[in-house]
Amino acid sequence: MVGTGYSLARVALLGAWLGAMAVFGAAFVPSAFEHLPTQLAAGVLADGFAALDRAGALVALVCVALGLAGLRRPRSPGELWRAQLPAMGAAAHLASAILVTPRLHALRVAAGGTINQLAAGDPDLAAFTRLHATSRALFFAAAASAAASCVWDVAALSRARPAGASRDGERRDF
Repeated sequence: MVGTGYSLARVALLGAWLGAMAVFGAAFVPSAFEHLPTQLAAGVLADGFAALDRAGALVALVCVALGLAGLRRPRSPGELWRAQLPAMGAAAHLASAILVTPRLHALRVAAGGTINQLAAGDPDLAAFTRLHATSRALFFAAAASAAASCVWDVAALSRARPAGASRDGERRDF
């Protein structure tokens, strides 16, 4: 993936994917709970997380495809790992969308729309707490995959360009 359009497109997608997750997690989630009633905030955020999971899985798989398409021959094991690293994020998003989010939703519905109505010792509250922690861990795993892939790709692009070479191929000492 050295110096190709594939590399640049992949870095742009990785940055957009990571940026979307960072803005949603760091700005939108706290703001929703601060300004909306808990039940409404939970519903809005559930829709947002579902959209992030769908888009994140798709972007991650496109990044894997771009990474594999941009590999040079012969390829090193490190290059192959780098190309496939976003697949970890896709797996995290898919696990969240398929295994965790539907259970969280079912627990909210069973609790009458908000988990806050459950008593402290209620088994559904304990299940919700475990699933919520799992959801957060999967979100972090997807973000870590995007960040690590982006940093690794940018470093690879920087190493691939000879010292003193500009992006447009002109020498600096013209």
